[in-house]
Amino acid sequence: MAIVLRGGAYKDFDPNKLLAKELAVILEGDPRASNGRSLYVCYKPGIVKQIATYEDMVEFLKASMSDTSEQIAEELARQLTENLLSATNAANNAAEAANAEVQTISELKTQIQEEESKRVLAETKRQQDTTNAINAAENAAEAANEAAEVANTAAQEGKNYEGVLESFPETGKAGISYIDIETNTTYRWDAITGTYIPIGGNGAGDLSVVSDEYASDKNYLAGDYAIRDNVLYRFISDKAAGEWDEAVVEPTNVGREFQDLNAKMRGTILWENPNPTKALAAQDIILSADDYDYYEVFFRNTNIKKMSSIKAIKGYDAVLFILGSYRRDLVYKSDTVLSVENAIVNNQINNESCVPIKIIGYKS
Repeated sequence: MAIVLRGGAYKDFDPNKLLAKELAVILEGDPRASNGRSLYVCYKPGIVKQIATYEDMVEFLKASMSDTSEQIAEELARQLTENLLSATNAANNAAEAANAEVQTISELKTQIQEEESKRVLAETKRQQDTTNAINAAENAAEAANEAAEVANTAAQEGKNYEGVLESFPETGKAGISYIDIETNTTYRWDAITGTYIPIGGNGAGDLSVVSDEYASDKNYLAGDYAIRDNVLYRFISDKAAGEWDEAVVEPTNVGREFQDLNAKMRGTILWENPNPTKALAAQDIILSADDYDYYEVFFRNTNIKKMSSIKAIKGYDAVLFILGSYRRDLVYKSDTVLSVENAIVNNQINNESCVPIKIIGYKS
């Protein structure tokens, strides 16, 4: 009769020696069982399956559940670790961005303070220059009054007037000889031209204190001066080196040039801000006249209460303020219309930082 049940240690177990329907009882050493004991059934030599008892199934389920719990715990721990790392990175990035923003704001404040300091220094210098100019003008006016009194006295007494050419009365009198004591040049008042004209030929006297003799090897620009035949000339256009050319010059004298200079220095108010202490949004400014060659814009900061100015040639824009992305321009639209424009439309910093107060036009 064939053996249908075998038993022994797992090390001696050989499925190829089993017969169909034969059982093999492993008494010890089976690595698939926690206690080393198991049972196998043979379908044909070499093909066997392990048979599980109730106790084996209970133990298997417990082991499986333990493994699954560990896997779930490991997966949760991994996801939590990743989320925590992601949150930490996001927090670090936000902190870096905040620090960068704080640094940018700090740098902007520092830059604004530096620009304001420069503006204050420039304004202080401009005010000092204005004070000096006013004092000089007052002194000149006082000297002119004194000169006029002297000239009137000379006219009444039939005497000559003596003084430096620059101190001659603004308006002379006929019949009086005006002597420049610096150059020993005698002048008479010409009511037609409104100037003092040297007496004797086309201009007696020493003009070397004003300009040099004309030089044929020198280039001259419009506005330059030269002396020829003891007459002072002003170039009305550029001239290259070469022979004398009457077409590019006009005769003049020191008194006339001083009068022209004074006329050029006087400006005309083209516009005044009716609300100089308030912010000014972007808008068009209508000028009162178009008879000017260049203009000067006076503007201020409503918070700091300091004033500055900038000049521009007629037909060109004036840049009032540039700081980072903040910018305010005075844009030329026509001879009588200038437009206040911001890089950032109606930005309050621009509206308050650069408020035009007055626009003055000048003739060149």
